[in-house]
Amino acid sequence: MSFLEKLKQKTQEISQKVLQELASDDVQKDRINICNSCEFLFTPTRNCKKCGCFVDAKTRLQSSSCPINKW
Repeated sequence: MSFLEKLKQKTQEISQKVLQELASDDVQKDRINICNSCEFLFTPTRNCKKCGCFVDAKTRLQSSSCPINKW
């Protein structure tokens, strides 16, 4: 197997792994709605005042959770 074939295979494996780690669109939308109504959302930067995360990114990760258990 050539270097380029190995690189292509690894890239596909990584892409599949990343996609498995993402929450579904419905889950992400539900989480965003909760964050949008939360008193700890700092809207200018869309950061959580509790954990400092960027909520638009964090809500997309399947394994993430709200620091105050709202989702």
